[in-house]
Amino acid sequence: MLGRILVTTAVLAVVTMILPVPATAADGPQDQDAGAGVTSYLHTVTPSVLGPDDELTLAGVVENTGDEPLTNVQVLPRWSNVQLETREEIRQVASDTSLRWGYRRSDPYQVVAERLDPGERQEFRLTFDDTEQLGFGLAGVYVIGVDVRGTLTTGERTDLDTVRTVIPWMPDGETPDPVQVSLIWPVEATPSLTPDGTLVNDALAGRLRPGGALHSVVDAAGDSPVSWLVDPDVLDTVEAMSAGAEVESESADTSTDEASELAGSWRSAFNDARGDNTALLLPYARPDTGSLVAADPPLASRITSAAAELTTEAARTMRDVRTGVAWPGGGVADDRTLATLADAGVRTVILSGNAVSPHPEHPLAEIQAADAALDAVVTDPGLDAVLADAYTAPNAQAGALELQQRWAAETAMVALEAQALDQSPQPLIVAPPARWTPEPAVASAVIDTWTSLPWVTPTTVDDLDRPAAPATVAPVPDDSTNALPGENASATGELETAAEDYVELLADPAPGLSESLGRATVRSASEGWRDDPAAGADYAGEIIEELTDPFDEVHVTVPESVTLSSRTGVFPLTVSNDLDQPVTVKLDIHAANPDRLRVGEVEEQRVEAGSRQTIQVQAEAVTNGRVPITVQLVTKDGSPLGIASRTVVNATDYGTVGWFIIGGAVLLFGGSVLRTMLRRRRSEDSDAADPPDDRPDAAGDTADAAGDTVDAGRLTASTDGQPVVGSTQRVVGSGVLRDGRRRRMPPRPGEVTP
Repeated sequence: MLGRILVTTAVLAVVTMILPVPATAADGPQDQDAGAGVTSYLHTVTPSVLGPDDELTLAGVVENTGDEPLTNVQVLPRWSNVQLETREEIRQVASDTSLRWGYRRSDPYQVVAERLDPGERQEFRLTFDDTEQLGFGLAGVYVIGVDVRGTLTTGERTDLDTVRTVIPWMPDGETPDPVQVSLIWPVEATPSLTPDGTLVNDALAGRLRPGGALHSVVDAAGDSPVSWLVDPDVLDTVEAMSAGAEVESESADTSTDEASELAGSWRSAFNDARGDNTALLLPYARPDTGSLVAADPPLASRITSAAAELTTEAARTMRDVRTGVAWPGGGVADDRTLATLADAGVRTVILSGNAVSPHPEHPLAEIQAADAALDAVVTDPGLDAVLADAYTAPNAQAGALELQQRWAAETAMVALEAQALDQSPQPLIVAPPARWTPEPAVASAVIDTWTSLPWVTPTTVDDLDRPAAPATVAPVPDDSTNALPGENASATGELETAAEDYVELLADPAPGLSESLGRATVRSASEGWRDDPAAGADYAGEIIEELTDPFDEVHVTVPESVTLSSRTGVFPLTVSNDLDQPVTVKLDIHAANPDRLRVGEVEEQRVEAGSRQTIQVQAEAVTNGRVPITVQLVTKDGSPLGIASRTVVNATDYGTVGWFIIGGAVLLFGGSVLRTMLRRRRSEDSDAADPPDDRPDAAGDTADAAGDTVDAGRLTASTDGQPVVGSTQRVVGSGVLRDGRRRRMPPRPGEVTP
């Protein structure tokens, strides 16, 4: 872009400057011998921005990484005096040898070593006393570097390596109008604090000691106006360490006292570095909302909301902070993730310029999330890549140098393009890669370069000039983004359930227990586990085990069977609490056939520590028979504790219907007895009124014997004429026979006698 804008005016100047410069090598890279191995890098470019009167120095290291010695190893300069045209070309220089390859010169040069054995390394330094020999024309960004040449054991002279970088050229002291650049400076770490206040490892202590990532971040920032992006969980963990939190791991290298001292020292340095700058507080422990949404949207909503609430709570004890800010997935989010964040109370999201469309001219924009419009802080892809490449560089010195030169080059091109168009340059916002742990050299290079360039005005995000009408952008999801596996989301869900059940089980939970378990649940879903998901699952699993083991100490004793001897009855069940603290439980009892057996609801029961309590269960049988029932011990909110037990209820009573049947039978039997008694009374009355008749009447006896006969049992007569056990009494027709004698009764009126 800049090169195209200036191409017309640059052609003559470039041609003029090129002509007097001698070229000693053809334009184009050469293949290296397969047996030769050299690794080289630059660690010094002074000055980082070149002017006409400057003395340029390039310094670095050459290392023989091959398996044979090299002789007469030399370093010679290489550069191109054709400026780069776009910021994209700046990023390609290190990897694209076809881009501004330029020419190798012989002045200056240095013999690094007469002999360089395998594994041996040597420093080199080239100094340009006169920068005019470079032939740079108009202000812009140019490519410069060095070639490494040597002689193989075969005697062949060959190119061994080439290393290149970029350098801004500002002739005649020209300086374009400055561009505002905001640097987001995160304070984050993988969670390590557990609910009981111990630490799973001493990794955080390693980050706090000199040379550690968090120490480097704070030390490099100094009093510069970085935009602090803080995870409150880190501050809580540092505070716990300062108070003497112990480490569970036996492999810890840091003692409790040393960790406490490191934590106190770091927190003091952080407070001094932050000064009056506003800190942007992230959701507590930085839950991986995107991964949770993909695995379990309701869980994602609960965890994200809990994290936002915990951050709001933490903000009450801090000064100059702003909440409602999220940095999802290292700057990448889809619509569902944004909607979940908005529902949790997030109002500002930090997103990569590669993750939105269209890319806004001003980095402060708006993005739609369901029914809410969120403020979008859009970071610059070019400068983000500068930090990411420096962070992942195999050599910290090389990474720091590349960061210094590329940062200077990219910001210079932005300022020069605006100047060529007679416009004010748009602000830039830069963020490092998520979960970065920079070496001290890289962290210092970022701050030093950001604060030293004359065309850059370091500014906090909150102090940036705001656009009158922010652009609206849409998210561009990136499927290649590293995310937590679904197993981690499942572990978080299990921990959430176990924590709730544990608190519900205890009759007198300790103050703050629920809050501590809630924090641990949020930590288990942290983005910090993306680099080691198994460690995140282990973190959740160990806490789950500690919470669920006590469930086995509270159980219910169920007999093999119980018997109800009436329509309604009770049967006992015993709840045992082998814990050292009281619990509150309920019994959830279900009959296999509720139409035959109804079981009453059991109210909450408080069972003291180390005791047993018998609970009387009310039941009602509708019919008799065996009815299986299931007995489940549950918490106050109905969550099951342990495995359900089964037993059988034997109902031996008929219930309401049965009683009606039995009652009817009794009434029928009673009626029959009453009828017999009435007949007997009439017979006795007839005997008393008629004279005795001793004449036998066989025919009558025979006829009467064929009539109705009732065996009243074996009775024995007493002296008072009443029957007693042992005698036999029969009622035959209308006559009564006693002791084998028969009495003929007189005929009734109208009855025909034989």
